Amino acid sequence: MRRMRQFYIYIRTDKNVNTELHYFTFQSVSSATNNFSSANKLGKRGFGEVFKGKLVDGQDIAVK
Repeated sequence: MRRMRQFYIYIRTDKNVNTELHYFTFQSVSSATNNFSSANKLGKRGFGEVFKGKLVDGQDIAVK
């Protein structure tokens, strides 16, 4: 909980961080990760697998 609080304070004070919430369609996320390809798999943790991807606009993403 302390780490989350520190991160929240960091986000509030850093003017370069975009705090807007973005929504993506399943199709755009699937396309960005090459249909959740195993080649794009970053790892697996307690709640599932994490995949890297690149959106159409060139933005790198991580998807869980």
